[in-house]
Amino acid sequence: QLYRYERDGVGWTPRVWNDTPVVESGDEYISALTFSPLDPQRAYLATSRGRLLSSRDRGKSWTEAANEGPDGWYSYLYGMAIHASTLEVDTVWLGGSGYGGPPVFVSTDGGATLEPASEGLPSTLVYGLSEAPDGSGRMFAGTETAAYRLDPSAEAWVDITGADAPVTTYWSVEPLAHVNAMR
Repeated sequence: QLYRYERDGVGWTPRVWNDTPVVESGDEYISALTFSPLDPQRAYLATSRGRLLSSRDRGKSWTEAANEGPDGWYSYLYGMAIHASTLEVDTVWLGGSGYGGPPVFVSTDGGATLEPASEGLPSTLVYGLSEAPDGSGRMFAGTETAAYRLDPSAEAWVDITGADAPVTTYWSVEPLAHVNAMR
């Protein structure tokens, strides 16, 4: 369930927010949640099983995508990455485990269906997804092995860590609009 906490004098009171259940069983949980920067009524939610749900009423009711995104034990352990596009209200990106399937999927129809979008990525975990702040539509991914970029006109993700970047896990990625950079 999703809960909304409301201030009531000296404390906070939780109330169930959603009208429709979002998890199917006791071993599934909400792994990622985001709201569209273009329409605050639009929300997207990913579960630990790779299911994508979309809402058009700020998360009160949810509709499940026709197919699943990244799946498997590793998505259950490490969670999912989710990013709602800053350019297209119906576009949302979903990342997770690439062990046994594509690590990144994209929906361009408001969360109704998901398509693999992993060309160029290794079979590993995707921990973070974000979009360039310059309006170009370039996507960035932080993974278990490196950082990657996907240009809108390209068909494959490109490793951008080069020879000078640290050999480490890239747990997250965020835009820095004031300097037009990604961190």
